[in-house]
Amino acid sequence: MTTELGFNWSNIDIVVEGARSDEYYTAISGDFDVADIRQTVRESEPWNQDLVETRIDDFDAYIWGQASSLPPGIARHTPIHVRGIGYRLGARSDVVLWTQETSELERMVAAGSGQVRSIPSLLGSDIVDRLQGSGVCSAYFGTGDSTSIHSRNIYALIAGEYGKALVDGMIEEDLILGPYHSYGLGVGEDDHGPFSVLTFSHLDEEQAKENGARLKRVLNDGSRLASRDAWSKHVDDVEIKVDGKYVEARLRSVSPRILFLSIDNLDTPLIHE
Repeated sequence: MTTELGFNWSNIDIVVEGARSDEYYTAISGDFDVADIRQTVRESEPWNQDLVETRIDDFDAYIWGQASSLPPGIARHTPIHVRGIGYRLGARSDVVLWTQETSELERMVAAGSGQVRSIPSLLGSDIVDRLQGSGVCSAYFGTGDSTSIHSRNIYALIAGEYGKALVDGMIEEDLILGPYHSYGLGVGEDDHGPFSVLTFSHLDEEQAKENGARLKRVLNDGSRLASRDAWSKHVDDVEIKVDGKYVEARLRSVSPRILFLSIDNLDTPLIHE
């Protein structure tokens, strides 16, 4: 991330990810050096060859070619440009925006100024408040649309990556979650050491009750798709509670960041029906 965009996880406080149909949005709050970002994207090869710089309101905007029409080539597959396509970056000292189309970036900037609905308003402010009230020091939020196997291309992506038989088997055995509206994931530390908190919001209490039971099965009996090893190998202690439309899990692990790999790899327990 540092070598391509000019910032890293040490700059980040909160990450919010959302999806609607085939549109995907990431908003990151933190402390960013916009001069470092500008210099890095200008020098980062091979994508600097397609870079266009502009301004959208008070954001520096960086546009890498046309997302759907750049020539293919393995050299274009980088840790940031994971699909070998152009993206859009909006940078300000306190917020970074990342998406695939210029129109999506413009909508994100408009959302930040209150002209259209923001991602937190789509998530529901309650889940943001609940996770931030759980003692975490950093957090990541996302909508259910961005992790549903029924979303456009999601099933194809995970089945192509991990194998259709493996994914279908986990669905048949109820070792993935049922539908949920949005999620929050955070890490923190208390007197007992580091911990992770995973919170899901649902449209009704029945969905939450069902997913509370499913989440327990996923963490006790399920496996990570990316590595095929059991979640029980990584989670030392887990406490799951259902509160109305919400499910919350507090986990202790040798590596509390392991749940964040579920975001990077589109893995359990975040993927759902």
